[in-house]
Amino acid sequence: EAERTEERTRKGKGKVRGKGKGRKRNACLKKYKDFCIHGTCQYLRNVRAPSCVCHKSYSGDRCQFFTLPMEKPQGSYNRTTALAVVAVVLSSLCLIIIGLLLLLRFHKRGAYDVENEEKVKLGLVSNH
Repeated sequence: EAERTEERTRKGKGKVRGKGKGRKRNACLKKYKDFCIHGTCQYLRNVRAPSCVCHKSYSGDRCQFFTLPMEKPQGSYNRTTALAVVAVVLSSLCLIIIGLLLLLRFHKRGAYDVENEEKVKLGLVSNH
């Protein structure tokens, strides 16, 4: 862009030189026409070699490799967290219910044993 502006001011005219003796042609148009498989060719004049700008999901010197995206969807993390919370809550609820049932069972058994002890003390139960 800067070269074009300098050319205009030197000549004093508004025209920019086209494909003439001083301007080199883009080698990607003919010689390296099919160089990039999944991308756009750019000829690097200072290196005198073609280079590729690959399309999305492609990589490699000539954009020949398909690259699968590695990022996780953002929604999956929230879903996993929600499932873990539900599992912990349900497990805790089950443990509390089991604990209460065991507590009630031993509480009733304890009252029954106290009654038996009183009967034994009174001599109402026969000893074998």
